[in-house]
Amino acid sequence: MILTDDHWNLPIVKNISVLKLIARSGNFIPTPAANQLLINIRRSLNIFCIRVYRCFSKNVYSKLIEQGAKEAQDAGLPIWHPCVFHHGDTMLKKQRDFLFSDANKTWREHRGRVPGLRSTLARFESLTVSKAEAICNSLRGCKWNNLSFLERSALVDLRSNPHLRLCQADKGMGPAIVSESIYRQRLALTLRDAAGTYKELVGVTVDQVMKSMHKDFQAMAAPIRKVKGFHTLFRIFDKYHEACL
Repeated sequence: MILTDDHWNLPIVKNISVLKLIARSGNFIPTPAANQLLINIRRSLNIFCIRVYRCFSKNVYSKLIEQGAKEAQDAGLPIWHPCVFHHGDTMLKKQRDFLFSDANKTWREHRGRVPGLRSTLARFESLTVSKAEAICNSLRGCKWNNLSFLERSALVDLRSNPHLRLCQADKGMGPAIVSESIYRQRLALTLRDAAGTYKELVGVTVDQVMKSMHKDFQAMAAPIRKVKGFHTLFRIFDKYHEACL
């Protein structure tokens, strides 16, 4: 909780039902519908297939990965864990289709190591979706409540309180109850800090900003685009930039 002295005295921030409510995961759905099950199943299948491919890719490049780790250690470079961004369903589907297609050089050249992998995944997906559809059809039109009466009342109170904001914490992405006044103050300080990190753009469209960013990225990337080991990384960057444009 990040609150002003006055807001610490609000009954809502001491309500056990409120605290239990915000402690639930970000994927929690208060009132799910039957078709939500099928949507979640398809998304989970895409994520599962992507993770299977990553295991396959690590196996293919295991020696190269070990060599890179040793060279990094010898050079004194710290272990780096890239930030993971959670894509939408459409992007996950496109990523999964690409990874197991002939357009992906790694899969095209090394799929002979696991000749039955793609058919096994397809069979697993077919059976899983079929079962999920049967469950959805049996529950069609039904809705159920995942909240207790006290938690539902707490949700109404949180949404209707003008002094508090429920959001994700900057570190760890956990839930946070924040005073609206503090939130706006910190946001203003971030946008207008003493170092002049950000500059307000006047008379410029979003489309112009995106094209300018893309142009700047291409200029920055040009000297190192052909360096060994960067080809795949920049191909991914190019895909993201094209999607943004």
